[in-house]
Amino acid sequence: MKRNKNKGFTLIELLVVVAIIGILASVGVVAYNGYTNSAQKSAAGSNYNSVAKWIQNEMQKCNVGEVTAMSGELTCSGRTAATVAEAVRDSQRLTTSKMANPYDKTLADGSMNFAVQSAATALGDCTTTNRGMIVVGNTGTTAITIEACTAAAETGATNKLSESIAFN
Repeated sequence: MKRNKNKGFTLIELLVVVAIIGILASVGVVAYNGYTNSAQKSAAGSNYNSVAKWIQNEMQKCNVGEVTAMSGELTCSGRTAATVAEAVRDSQRLTTSKMANPYDKTLADGSMNFAVQSAATALGDCTTTNRGMIVVGNTGTTAITIEACTAAAETGATNKLSESIAFN
């Protein structure tokens, strides 16, 4: 007589494999969340640097004799800090602009949540509600101010960037 030998895994072996997969998945999810948070913070900082450099480049267009700058939103003659700041906000919020807030790319109505805000309201302390936002305003008549929150404030780090660009 032949003995019929069952070939396969026991229930205990299968449970051990499932437990190991569960542990690996939980570690992976935690690591993935850390990577995405770090990437969003880096993207917010990169957006801030891009806006600051873009403003300086566009101001140079006016200095070398161009009539308009900032996607046609700024008339170079007679410009003031207030008109430059407004032109920055307007040009960075055109439909052709691709700079979205890295933390929340779309608004409830499905439109893009621009990184550059439409008003020059100061950001205040960085929180989860204003992270990724960039505010462009002016101080007096000769300087443009740029503020950004790269992330919510943490212990020992405000995560706030700010710069003043003087022009003549």
